Amino acid sequence: HYTFFVPHDIPGYADVAGRDEFAAKLEECFAARHYDPSNEPDIAYAYAFNRLPGHEPRASHWVREVIDTYY
Repeated sequence: HYTFFVPHDIPGYADVAGRDEFAAKLEECFAARHYDPSNEPDIAYAYAFNRLPGHEPRASHWVREVIDTYY
């Protein structure tokens, strides 16, 4: 759950990991149902896509999915 918990520098972390690879792993986290809103580090993961140029539409998709599924 801490793989994506770099709230202070998501773009920097994505640069090191590779932006597309980072986005793919983040997508996998949601698609495989590893996302857990009760686990504090996960709470803002859906918004991380907004910090990855070209991947912003995934943020709105996963935010809506999280709301519909968990809230």
